This record gives sequence, structure tokens and C-alpha cells, in this order.
Amino acid sequence: MMPPSTSVKGPAPGEGMVAALWRAQAFEKTGLVTQDGRALQVVFPGRPNPTAGPDFSGALLAKEGSALTKGDVEVHVRSRDWRLHGHDADPRYNQVMLHVVLWDSPGGPALRQDGEAVPTLALASRIAQPLELPAGQARPAPLLPEPCRTALEALGEEPVGRALEEAGDAWLQRKALLMESRIDMAGPEQVLYEGLMEALGYSQNQQPFLALARAVPYHALEAATMGAHRPLAMLQALLLGYGGFLVSEGQGLPWEKAALAGEVRSAWQAWGDSPLDLGWSAAHGRPGNHPALRLAGAAALLLQHRNAGLIDGMRRALERLPEALVVSATEARLAGPAPIGKGRALEAAANVLCPFYFALGRSRRQSHMCEEAVTAFHRLPPVPTNHITRWMEEQVLGRAGHPLASGARRQQGLLHLYKDRCAELRCGGCALNPARTVAGEDSSDSGWGLLREMAGVYLAA
Repeated sequence: MMPPSTSVKGPAPGEGMVAALWRAQAFEKTGLVTQDGRALQVVFPGRPNPTAGPDFSGALLAKEGSALTKGDVEVHVRSRDWRLHGHDADPRYNQVMLHVVLWDSPGGPALRQDGEAVPTLALASRIAQPLELPAGQARPAPLLPEPCRTALEALGEEPVGRALEEAGDAWLQRKALLMESRIDMAGPEQVLYEGLMEALGYSQNQQPFLALARAVPYHALEAATMGAHRPLAMLQALLLGYGGFLVSEGQGLPWEKAALAGEVRSAWQAWGDSPLDLGWSAAHGRPGNHPALRLAGAAALLLQHRNAGLIDGMRRALERLPEALVVSATEARLAGPAPIGKGRALEAAANVLCPFYFALGRSRRQSHMCEEAVTAFHRLPPVPTNHITRWMEEQVLGRAGHPLASGARRQQGLLHLYKDRCAELRCGGCALNPARTVAGEDSSDSGWGLLREMAGVYLAA
């Protein structure tokens, strides 16, 4: 039974309601105290995490008796839900520093998998109005509002757009620098192959894709298909076989009804090796994201450039992005959706091809190759959004889907600023900080300095 002191309107509150309350900070925040008696101030409630794991990441809290703390926040309706949901045995929750609930319940403190106790904050007694949030609830107002929220108003659209483009170029150069060091170690063909494979992996399967590319390197695929009567079947056999997707028939996987199905299985059996243990995520999501489908598409994509060579062939693709990376079901001789659609092709173009050829041009001291990569990057249409780019568009531009964030260059600029500045609240030197832009200052730690100062004042009070 629900405590009578809390007014409830409509259906019983669920975790989504508690998450909305926390995100909007829609409760009385004066004199916050955790269930174990520690004073608490919410500096920043964190950013919603749409993937598996804690509900909010990157939160900043000023806790009594400790320095300003950054970590994750998990929300539940009742405190006992922590154990009921198995978080006490899940290492993904080992960075949780606050357990936010509507009602406290008996059963002791929430314990993380590493044995640390997590303070619990109950909100029910701090909610004066009925537990109902309107659609489109306002975003949270943290203790120190980030200055970029006023960037568009203070600076104007043209300077903000220019700042995003410069940030996008900085992102391209940083990504290229990492690739350049890898090129020196593994060679350009292998690095490009690894990048393409990793880009085809969806979310949690990116690492298995990369691990497969390193365990079955590009030169091995080239050697295996040299002179093969059915090179596509051979390439698919190696990638799917070592990936562990040819263990048994009748699994309802995308090639079972395809023209090449029998040839692929026969080629793998003739190869006579065992699959790798790659730890694929069981939650593949939409059928089009299934790793086996993407592997079959990767084989077709690699085969398209076998005659010209991977480096020269993909370089020509810079002029036809993203279409040059799209692989239809027919091209891969599959039944079902396209193994590499336009959205994934855009991801690969922005995150792999453009930075790779910029890196290779630097490595070979070929400025024209760098220019080709930059030109291709600048004309790329927007890539599919994710929770970070949507959050950044809301943060900087006021809403997701703002036309000022059109184009991959500006989108990657938002990602660059998020990772370089926002994730650590390093607002002082950000290009979207109006005060920094006007004053011409670049104090990258000023945001943290203000936070520490404010936290100190609160804790001393």
C-alpha cells in the first residue's frame, strides 16, 4: 500500500516517473539528507543513460564530509528494488554514488557488487504536488547552469554554427591522430578493415567486431579468397564461421534462405577450424542490427574493392559517400533487410573513412589526400542521432533536431565538445561559453573551480 502522505494522481508511479522527477529536480531541494543522515546538494543530476546500466551518468553531488563527487545515479520506486533488480551483483553499477527512490523500504542499505554501500535519497516527503509531470517536462536546472545554454541567444546562430564546425574539424583530427599511430603498427589495410568492422557493430557489439577483425586479419582474408571459385561465399564463411554463427542450421538467421547459404556452410566446414569466443551481445535489437547480417554485408563490401585494392578502392568511395558503403541484400546474396543501410554507412563514413584518409595522408605526407578526406567530411549529411547528440542539441540549441546541427561535421562537433568539455563540466575554455568568447579567455578548469567553491560554501554552512 502506498504511504497516505503522498498524493498520487492517475496510475501508480513507476521508475519512469521517478526518473522524470529526478531529471527535472521537481522536488524540494533545501536541506537534502540521505537515509543515513548525510547532507547532500545536487550540483548536476546527470544525463539520462538509454543503454543498460545506471539510469543517469555524470552526476555531480556535494556530499557532507567529502569532496565534490562525480558518478552515476540509479532510481527506483522503492529502495528494496535495488536488490530485486540484481544491481548488487552487477559490476555495471559500481560507479553509482546515489540511490534515488520514491519511498524507502526495510532491508538495509543498497550494496554495490564491489561491496560499497550506496546512500539512498527518498523523495516522497519532498513532493508537495501530485505525482504528475506534464508532457515535455522542463529540463533540469542544476546548481551551476552550464553557460552554453545561453550560447545561441548570446552569440547568434552564425558564431555557434562556426564553433560547431571548428569542433567537428578538431574531432576529425583527433580521430585521425589515433588512427595514424595504429597505421604505423599494423599497416593501412588492416587499420581500415578494423575501423570498418568496428563501425558495423551496433552498440555493445563493437568490441566483438573489432576483436574478430584482429583475430582474422585482412591479409588472411585476402589469401583465403585468392583464386576462390566463390569468393563471396568464402569471405562470408570466414567471418560468419569464426564469428560463431555457423554452428548449427535452422537458427532463423539471415542467410538460411539465401542463395549462398549452402555454399557458405560448405566452405566453412571445408576450412575446418573452430569459431572464436567473442562474447556477442544477446540483445541485438532490430533484425537489421544482427551481427551476422552485418558480417555478411562486410564480406560483400570488402569484395567490391578486392581488385583495386582496399586502400585505393575505398579512397575512390570518398566521392560517393555514403552510397558507396551501402550494401543491399541482393549484393550480399541474402534474404531480408540490407546488411549495411544508409544510416550505418554514414556512421562508417564519418567515423572511419574520412579520419582514416586524413591520417593516411598525414602519414604519407600527401596533402591532397588530406584535402579529399576533409572535403568528403564537410559534405556528409547528418548521421543518425544518438542520446548524446540529442542531449547536446537540447543543451546548446534548445531542442533536438535543430537545423543548426545539420551535417555530420557539426554533429561530430557536438560529440567532440561533449567528450572534451561537457562530460567533465569543463565549461571555462569551451567555444560555446559566451563569457569565454567575449573575454577571450581559455580557463579550462574554471567550471570545476566554481563547482568546488560552491560545494565548499554549502558544506561549510
